[in-house]
Amino acid sequence: MNFITLSLIAIVLTIVIGYAFKVNYGIVALVFAYFIGCWGMGLTPKALIAMWPSSLFFTLLSITLFFGVAMTNGTLPALANRIIYPFRNAPALIPVVLFLVAALLGFIGPGPVPLFPLLTPIYMSIAYKMKLNRALVPLMVVGASAGGWGPIAVNGMTTKNLIVTAGFREDLATRYTLQVWLMLAVFLFLFFLLFYGIL
Repeated sequence: MNFITLSLIAIVLTIVIGYAFKVNYGIVALVFAYFIGCWGMGLTPKALIAMWPSSLFFTLLSITLFFGVAMTNGTLPALANRIIYPFRNAPALIPVVLFLVAALLGFIGPGPVPLFPLLTPIYMSIAYKMKLNRALVPLMVVGASAGGWGPIAVNGMTTKNLIVTAGFREDLATRYTLQVWLMLAVFLFLFFLLFYGIL
């Protein structure tokens, strides 16, 4: 078995173990990296640690901590409510506004993953109060993905760094990342509008 296949198996096992035992996926992945790198590939721990993308790690850590504070102290829910308040007399626009709010919040930093569990109960509550179809809630929340691959969001910065690591020039990496984000954002918005019209 080659190391690529072994790494893919390790990724799958990381997800299964992390989900089943409610432990941090990163810690499980580090354990697998150590066993595959040091025992399987014969690398020294120092050589393995040298491969760690420290700049990407600190970028992700700082963004996560910053928005973790905003989520914990209620800033993001308050921001969402403040944005939709002017549209309280136009309930037909509320789902579109909530999609765009999710996209904006995803764009400015945290990305979609932390926003999904944060926004879902907020949006469900708003849908209940506004008597909106509950099936619209996941479609509105997925707006976080529309913004989450922007140039300053976690996913966008991760994508760019991975493209640069793969050997592309930084200007090309920036262009490719923007193309991915714009295509995804347009597709998700059209997808949302289609099902909003149906529902």
